[in-house]
Amino acid sequence: MSQIINANPTKKFFISMLIKDIPLRRAILDLIDNSIDGANRISVDNDFDGLKVEIKFDGKKFLIEDNCGGISLKTAKEYAFRFGRPNNAPSQNKSVGQFGVGMKRAIFKIGKSFKVISKNNNDFFKIEENVDEWAEDKENWNFEFEILDIKNEERENGTIIEVKNLYPQISAYFEDDEFVKKLFLEIEAAHQYALNHNLMISINGYKLNKTDNELKIADNLKPAYMVQNIPVNGLTINLKLYAGISERDPKLAGWYVYCNHRMILGSDKTHTTGWREGDIKGTSDVGRQYHNDFAYFRGYLYFESDDTSLLPWNTTKTGIDEDNEIYRGVREEMIKYMDPILSFLRNVANEKRIEGENAELNKTITEATLQDISLIEKESKFIFPQKKS
Repeated sequence: MSQIINANPTKKFFISMLIKDIPLRRAILDLIDNSIDGANRISVDNDFDGLKVEIKFDGKKFLIEDNCGGISLKTAKEYAFRFGRPNNAPSQNKSVGQFGVGMKRAIFKIGKSFKVISKNNNDFFKIEENVDEWAEDKENWNFEFEILDIKNEERENGTIIEVKNLYPQISAYFEDDEFVKKLFLEIEAAHQYALNHNLMISINGYKLNKTDNELKIADNLKPAYMVQNIPVNGLTINLKLYAGISERDPKLAGWYVYCNHRMILGSDKTHTTGWREGDIKGTSDVGRQYHNDFAYFRGYLYFESDDTSLLPWNTTKTGIDEDNEIYRGVREEMIKYMDPILSFLRNVANEKRIEGENAELNKTITEATLQDISLIEKESKFIFPQKKS
């Protein structure tokens, strides 16, 4: 007679595995992702003016509050508080919080008790839990919620997430100035698009800055620009690729990869984005091993899709799924567009070493004008001046 073995995970094991491989800064980014998804739903023409995400923390608690539309009770019950996104979950147009675990993972990463309050046009509710007590109940995986009175509630539609009883290492991070500085920079980079479209994001009262992706343009120097619409199972991935010359900066050089406007890779100079790593003689891609001669190079790659499961990011949105068939094909395009730029920069460096700052190719770069890539409309290969013989 057959026997049954109970293979259900314990909650404590599930929580530990859920938070194991995600850094704290990335967990906080997941919470911002959810706010931006809300902003996308209620904005007109991608203008987030008036919408805000405020983050506050110290050694005792963490708080994130937005006015980005709130969560409906139906969404909370059927999707937002589920572990994983059900197959019948409705598609959210160009969302970034698609995996269905980000909010819970971030909460469990930060502390042992939490409260979520959300209000939209029709619903107003609160969920409050002690994580240790919830984890001790081995059979019940549900979260209880309380319906609040919406009639006399004057607050804006939005969501508040508060986490208390912080883990000691989390408290230490929140009181570390270096951690806060890195969090600023990471959010500014990852959510450049939202900031540039007037979403206000602040940390402990300090507003984050807008940033621009810019490439140099002159009569004889123009960046490459390519657009593709990639069909996948009856759906579409929209792809935009920009590659060219920017200000010389070894730290900023490389490829930047975005999925639905969320930066997944920044200043990448690894095999993932077509660079050669290591000293392997006789290879055909020897010219693509990064060298500071290439510190002018910038490449920007944008994937967009209404169905976010088609995008080539990993589950923590910290990198690319290099086994993704679509990405493997796009990577070949990245190499094709990058190679002539690196060859040009090698010529620039060689000429400059002989002739100095006034070398003709070097002057072409220094005198060119920086332009935001969003203003580039016409597809083109990289245009550059030829080195004099």
